[in-house]
Amino acid sequence: MAVTWFVQPHPDATLRSTETSADDERTLYAGALGGFDSTTVRAFEHYRGIEPFVAVNARGWKCLIAINFESHILFGMNCPPPGADPFIEIPVLANRDDYFEAVFPEGTVIRLTLQDDQVRVFLHRAPQGD
Repeated sequence: MAVTWFVQPHPDATLRSTETSADDERTLYAGALGGFDSTTVRAFEHYRGIEPFVAVNARGWKCLIAINFESHILFGMNCPPPGADPFIEIPVLANRDDYFEAVFPEGTVIRLTLQDDQVRVFLHRAPQGD
């Protein structure tokens, strides 16, 4: 079991759930996206401008949504069937006018996963150029 722990990837950050109210921006956004039960919206801590939240869609499936409300950027939404963990991958691309380019090299992928009621962040860094 100890060997398994060493070979498994470990998150670069683990985001905890935060307080969410009925008039919270995420709750209103989930309502605008449609098909989400506003009572199921849960916000999580931010990660470098990414504001993740979870909501349950009309099918009863958990959805992970990643957005930046200040810049009105929807990074992604994923609603897999029960038994699968939702995830979103955000590539860092040059000249896309986002703030990741200044922090991570082009080709880096920021992967958010919802596991055990936590959003985990994994960075798959691109190799540095010469």
